Amino acid sequence: MNKRHPVTISTLCLLEDDTCRTGDYVVDMIAQAARRQRHDLIVAPLTPFLSFREGCESEDLARFAEQAGTHRTYLAIAMTERAKDGRVFCTSVLLDRDGRLAGKYRKTHALPDDTMALGDELPVFQTDFGVLGFSLGTDFYFPEVYAVEWMKGAEILVWQDYPERFREYFQWVPLLKARAVDSRAHLVVAMDEQAKAAIEA
Repeated sequence: MNKRHPVTISTLCLLEDDTCRTGDYVVDMIAQAARRQRHDLIVAPLTPFLSFREGCESEDLARFAEQAGTHRTYLAIAMTERAKDGRVFCTSVLLDRDGRLAGKYRKTHALPDDTMALGDELPVFQTDFGVLGFSLGTDFYFPEVYAVEWMKGAEILVWQDYPERFREYFQWVPLLKARAVDSRAHLVVAMDEQAKAAIEA
């Protein structure tokens, strides 16, 4: 990790409301955060109501790339990915300070009745301020995700969440702490406002 200056990371906390489940809302929240201060990384929660097509990232993610490039920050977003073979994934996308695609992580772990396709890789991504590892939603319940990413050199772990049908938020504080301690890494969490309020209570 870069020792020359403090690393500045912000996470977005999106409202859990139908009127806020739009691309315009998410982009506006990113822009508001970016204007407040210089950032190394801005992380948005999982937004499965948004999507992009495999192979069309430049076109489908253009407005997000514009925010990253304009504000010279890395930007982590997560949404539905429609693969060329017809499968549907839940995917984190990392954009660099020029708005270019710097990495992509497909959710690897799910509950038995989940229907989305799963990825089969746990990549980590080198940035100019450290090495990032990603997880999404129910990945959180599987400690091996974080162990593998740590063994691959991850210094900052990013978990992006969307409200689940099983909202046992009381479990999350000890689990979040355990993931960070076990992985010897910083853990960055981006979630909706209901979950945030519940685990801070």
